[in-house]
Amino acid sequence: MPTLALHVEPTHPGDDVVSAPGPLITISNERTLGYLLLPDSVDRARAYPLVTVFHGAGRQDELLVRAYRDEPTRRDALFFIPRSTYPTWDLLVGQDRADLDFLEQAYGEIYRRVRVDHARQALIGYSDGASYALAVGLSNPRLFSAVMGWAAGFVVFDRDAIAPGDPRPPILLEHGTHDTVFPFEDIALRNCAILRRLGYDVELRVDEVVCLIEATQPADSFGFLPRLARSAAAPARVRRCLAFFRSDLALAGGLVSDSSSSSGARASFCLIAAGMVSGPQAAP
Repeated sequence: MPTLALHVEPTHPGDDVVSAPGPLITISNERTLGYLLLPDSVDRARAYPLVTVFHGAGRQDELLVRAYRDEPTRRDALFFIPRSTYPTWDLLVGQDRADLDFLEQAYGEIYRRVRVDHARQALIGYSDGASYALAVGLSNPRLFSAVMGWAAGFVVFDRDAIAPGDPRPPILLEHGTHDTVFPFEDIALRNCAILRRLGYDVELRVDEVVCLIEATQPADSFGFLPRLARSAAAPARVRRCLAFFRSDLALAGGLVSDSSSSSGARASFCLIAAGMVSGPQAAP
């Protein structure tokens, strides 16, 4: 694979382009596809955050579509869930740029259909998808402003794609202490140490679970919010975090807005960013 760089021009739809109706748009090529989830109502004059979600090995994209179906309206953001061309992502199987090429195509099509806030694009990944999110996000820091990963197995990125003055996106990693595939001490702590040594701002969240599937089950854990919000050791960005599942979703620093009340909030992933939009924030 010659490079992990994505060649995508940040554009906006023309005045004559009307976004397709409905909550879901399918984008495809001859080899794979992806699903763009939209809020119930899309304002053509407004630019929306775009969050791309990478599944783990085995192509669980349809499972993620079901898990994320309510989040575009709740978060007032766009969610794109691609399917890997191979059983897992191209980088991990050592094949061609099939998935990166599809991402370039998909982003171009998304930009033509919906107005995207190019300063608020982020990546989320699970397991293999977490490693892929790190690789793609860190190799394209002018495109992605935050990277989040659950049970990432390794850290790799394309140094040649990064210029000296490029930003370093904030990173959120979460890992289970009883993970038998990617052991916590050998993998999670190592990944975190490598990234911090390279100058990245990394928040490592620890979950006492056996595997990621267990971590993504619904649970009432709003007690996590004040504990995180009042932690003096946590970065200011994370102290503003609104956590709705113990292991999965938080709105940190306002990557997307929170339009739901605490009594009804349910989610299955975590968003982290440094004050990119205004919105409800926990007290410091």
